[in-house]
Amino acid sequence: MIETGTTQNERIEAIKEEIRLAAQAPGDRVFVLLRRLKTKVDAEKNHALSGFLYYSYAYAYSFRDDHASLIKYLELAVHHLLRAKQPELLARSYNLFAIEAQNYGCFEVAFDYFSIAASLVQDEKESLALAYIEANTGDLLAQMGDYRLAVSHIEKSIPIVEKHSEDVWSVQNTALGLVNLAMCHLLAGDLKKTERVLRRVEKLLKKANPEQVESARQWYTLGCARLAVAQKDKKRIGELSEAVRKQVIEGDNFGEFIREILYYCEELIAARELKMAEEVIHSIDRMKITSEYLLGFFMQCKIDYCRMVGDFRKMMRFYEERHRLYEKQQEIQRMVYLESIDFMHLLEELRQEEALARQENTILQQRAETDALTGLPNRYAMNRQLEEAFLEAEETGQKVGIGIADINDFKKYNDTFGHAEGDCLLQQIAAALRSMAKEEDLSVFRYGGDEFVFIYRNMDDKDIRRIDAMILKETDGKLSHGFYNAVPTQETKIWDFLAEADKRLYRRKKRRS
Repeated sequence: MIETGTTQNERIEAIKEEIRLAAQAPGDRVFVLLRRLKTKVDAEKNHALSGFLYYSYAYAYSFRDDHASLIKYLELAVHHLLRAKQPELLARSYNLFAIEAQNYGCFEVAFDYFSIAASLVQDEKESLALAYIEANTGDLLAQMGDYRLAVSHIEKSIPIVEKHSEDVWSVQNTALGLVNLAMCHLLAGDLKKTERVLRRVEKLLKKANPEQVESARQWYTLGCARLAVAQKDKKRIGELSEAVRKQVIEGDNFGEFIREILYYCEELIAARELKMAEEVIHSIDRMKITSEYLLGFFMQCKIDYCRMVGDFRKMMRFYEERHRLYEKQQEIQRMVYLESIDFMHLLEELRQEEALARQENTILQQRAETDALTGLPNRYAMNRQLEEAFLEAEETGQKVGIGIADINDFKKYNDTFGHAEGDCLLQQIAAALRSMAKEEDLSVFRYGGDEFVFIYRNMDDKDIRRIDAMILKETDGKLSHGFYNAVPTQETKIWDFLAEADKRLYRRKKRRS
């Protein structure tokens, strides 16, 4: 309760503190508080306060699986925080976008934005924001299969969180970090380290206030269940499977655990604990999964289960559903990639301001401009060269074009031949595009995943169509390509060209199918 007689600044700080506490388990109350703070923001016209407000809105919406609202408020938060020179909250904003990208399967975007977030607070060695970013980077690396590097990042985060003992959620966050670390050891096959870390979690939870570690207890239960499967301890598997279903899957915070529950389900299937797996699948079926990426993962669990029990009729139905989800997921991933460019351009729009320019230059200097797999320039090089090309075209009144190409049926190719062969295909196509680009004096970049971007300077559509034909020829028809070519104006944005090229690529692929 805010006392009367306090100053405006004191009232604002009191509301902000209430929001920080309520945000740990966002419900309707946090939105009431945010609306109250917005009235103060409208009166104050303060970038720092506005940045806090909009970041808090975005964070709250992240718990409601409302992607559109999250992005809307996150863009507003970044806009204000850049001007307010608030590196820690700005780092948290980029961290939140990276988590959202990861949830939609856009791992490269997620890694890029975790790196940017970390660079903003790298000098604050004991910053909680840095601890969370390190932990989240570790979680992403584990999902990508690099368990050694994942452990390194998570181990950096835990001591920082432990030092912030004054934070009401310090014990819970420490426990969550330890469970994450244990699961990395589990996935790496080191069961002794897994067991040792989980015992440490158990001791921590026994000493804690139960109300402040509820989520950590659920994570701990799930971690113990996964360890029991790896140890082939049938008695423990039965006990903990029941606990997972009642406490985690059917609990109030199911959305927080979906990905790890699906890992657990896959592990039960692989261990041929099919009765338990069936019960978990039925429990998940009753819950709501909104992410197409995670729904696709769930369909794969069902496919694997049906294969094990010999129900091939159902398995084919699930294959069809997974394919439908994959197509929808591709559309969403394209959207996230475009949103990532929008966030990057928020930096670019403010580069003339001295403080922000220094910050942006620091970030850009830390980014390598070459894609490690293909040897082509990456998205960061593309952003810089696009800006140069547009500036030159504006000054001369010449056309500039952007082409986007991707590999036809690349997901199917990966599923059929494996990721190693998929990487080889990417390298072969990149080599062909590099050779062609050199002959035609073009710039070509790896945009992300199986997508490539071309910059066409001072060319007409006829020239680009000729190059389009060459792309098809040089890659044996493996690529589809769409482009947009025009004279830019001061009102034109780079991402307008990218979005239009992407739409034309999508229409072309639809015609092809």
